[in-house]
Amino acid sequence: MNHGTKNTLVVFKNYHSQTITTHDKLAPIISEHYVYEESSPIEWELLEDTTSIGSLTCFAATTTFGGRKWTAWYAPEIPVPDGPFKFKGLPGLVIRIADSTGTWEYELVDFKKEANQFAFNCSDAEHISVTKREFFKQKRNFYDNRIAIMKTMGYTFTDEREARKLHSKDNNWIELHP
Repeated sequence: MNHGTKNTLVVFKNYHSQTITTHDKLAPIISEHYVYEESSPIEWELLEDTTSIGSLTCFAATTTFGGRKWTAWYAPEIPVPDGPFKFKGLPGLVIRIADSTGTWEYELVDFKKEANQFAFNCSDAEHISVTKREFFKQKRNFYDNRIAIMKTMGYTFTDEREARKLHSKDNNWIELHP
């Protein structure tokens, strides 16, 4: 049994237009890729707190994003206004960020300049342009009705009651949306 995460999310940040384009799927078993764009910048509250992470002096900042409160530690000595996932806009690279519940946490393990650019190719998949709200509405519908949807896709279950129990636990989405 595979206990790893089957990540289907790819995030592109355009610093010139201040937009984020997200490519995602409703679930790993769904073939269609949904694409939505968002342009609202993250508003950070810069704090005076500092800590050392490795050899870096990092400063704290907080924000509310995706229905969660986040605390980030960024390093101004690395003047890259970026971080993991959709986090960006601080006066230094985000070295560590976590939500207030401790459920989600990212920590930088390596930072180096690569000669090659990232190649993203999913030309074999159908791309559907939607709004962020439409995507999360469809994703919620899939998770709420996944057994019935999986059955229409040809999946069979020896014990449907057990399958419903197994799949009844909601995924802990990084962005909390209806």
